[in-house]
This record gives sequence, C-alpha cells and structure tokens, in this order.
Amino acid sequence: MKKLVLSAMAALLCAASAGAQTVPKTTVVEIHVKNQSNTCAWVTIYWGRIYTPWTIENAPEGRPRFVGHNSNQSFFVRFTNPTSVPLPAEIKVRAEYTRNANCSGGTIADHDNYNKGIAADRKILEHIDVTSVLSGPPYSVSRPQ
Repeated sequence: MKKLVLSAMAALLCAASAGAQTVPKTTVVEIHVKNQSNTCAWVTIYWGRIYTPWTIENAPEGRPRFVGHNSNQSFFVRFTNPTSVPLPAEIKVRAEYTRNANCSGGTIADHDNYNKGIAADRKILEHIDVTSVLSGPPYSVSRPQ
C-alpha cells in the first residue's frame, strides 16, 4: 500500500513539475496547548506527511517544553508545499505528565493524539490554528481541532 501511495505521489510531483513553475508556499500551523490538568506536562510536537515518518519539531518556536498546569503555550510548525499539488500535513501532540505541578518528580503518564490531513496549502489562509487540551486525571490529550 505504501509503495502505491509513494508511486502516486511521485506521479503527482512529476506532473506538477512538468507544468508551470511554482514558488514553494509556506503554511504556518499554530498549535495552542492548554494544560487543564492538575500537574505539569512536557509537550512534544511531531509533524509529518502521509509519506514521511513522524519528526519532532525542533525549530525554536516549536521545540519541546514544559507547559505548567493551568497554563497555555503556542507551538509553531512551518510546512512548505514544494508543488502546486496540495500535500496534507499531519500534527501529533504528545504530553508526558509529571508527578508534581512544579514540573518535577518524573513522569506518571504519557499520551498523544494527532490530526491527519491538515490542508498545508491553503489558497487564502496561510496560517492554520490547531488546539489541544491536556486534561486529567485520568490524564489525556484531546484530539486537536
């Protein structure tokens, strides 16, 4: 199945490059993380596409960090669409909850949820918002909207 998807993607890329030249378009995905749990969480943002493995976002505005209880943080991921063919993005939000509200004591729970098919080539909007809510106990990460 993956070979079929890769073959289809290669055909689309060749067809797109054979047409008019396009300038790569960048879409910024802003992930709002709201920690409504009673403890701190180490939050890691992963990104990918249907044909790539998950990659940890490591740009300064998106790299992993603590989100304290009752706090909000925004993370940013930039996707560049190399062709005129829209290539959907994927975002995963992972929360590793700590034992204490002051972000200490090791972790007690590890949860993630992800959103597939974010349109990373919007014709009008170049900024997409995704919100994830951390909650608990029992600890969980809501599916991004």
